[in-house]
Amino acid sequence: MAAKYPKAALRNRFHGNAKVLLKIDPSGKINAVDFLRSSGWWILDQTLAKSVIGCKILDEAPGKELNAAVNYIFRLDEELRFDMDPELIADSCDKSDSVRITDPTENGLGIVVGSLVSKTGEVQRTSLEWASGDEALDRESIRLVKSCKFKPATTAGKQYNAPYSVRLLPVSK
Repeated sequence: MAAKYPKAALRNRFHGNAKVLLKIDPSGKINAVDFLRSSGWWILDQTLAKSVIGCKILDEAPGKELNAAVNYIFRLDEELRFDMDPELIADSCDKSDSVRITDPTENGLGIVVGSLVSKTGEVQRTSLEWASGDEALDRESIRLVKSCKFKPATTAGKQYNAPYSVRLLPVSK
């Protein structure tokens, strides 16, 4: 079950780790995918979902519906990787009463904001990769990410503009 890397994702150097729950039908085929954690990029997540739905992954039909949690890594070829990806500087972001940045190991799709981090560590552009359905939360997520500072991506000691995605969850009240 290998998803072909989308050309646009390669051009933009998008990469990440997705965690999905595969819904397997009684015949052993995947009939649905639920994202437990986004790769950080909608194009990669959609590629993963499209590439696995319909695949038969069990040789022997289980005769009942099953679920299987799977991690999927979208990794760039060596020549496209930075020596060091951008890194969010802890506590550099504004505070928010409505959303919070997640821990990388925390599950929950949440709201995902993609950004282009400049070689000076500033957010140049943002994109809403996964929306919450609540316009106010989505706007606040973008505002919060734009306020953050980063260590820029580097290769051979030189700094570069690079993509970075941030996953946020609503603050529990």
